[in-house]
Amino acid sequence: AHAGDLVKLGRRVAHEDVEMSLRRAALDWEYQVSRSYDPERATRIRSQFTGNLRSCTMCGQYCVFLLLEKYLSSRRVDREELLSKYGSGHLLEL
Repeated sequence: AHAGDLVKLGRRVAHEDVEMSLRRAALDWEYQVSRSYDPERATRIRSQFTGNLRSCTMCGQYCVFLLLEKYLSSRRVDREELLSKYGSGHLLEL
């Protein structure tokens, strides 16, 4: 369904899709919860887990984004550049 929406709605949803992917990679839970279908439920579920939990509860210490942050910290992608390339219809060249 998600891929179908991207094809059908094109640029109208492409920017938001890339933004969510970047926020997911940055482990920006506040943004992800605010854009979820049911923010109240997402907040309740997330609040069940206490402590210094940066990753999601599924991956824990094996979170790909935490591992990438550790090993690729010197390579950063400019978010605005990425969004402008994707929004203009260019394929991403990372």
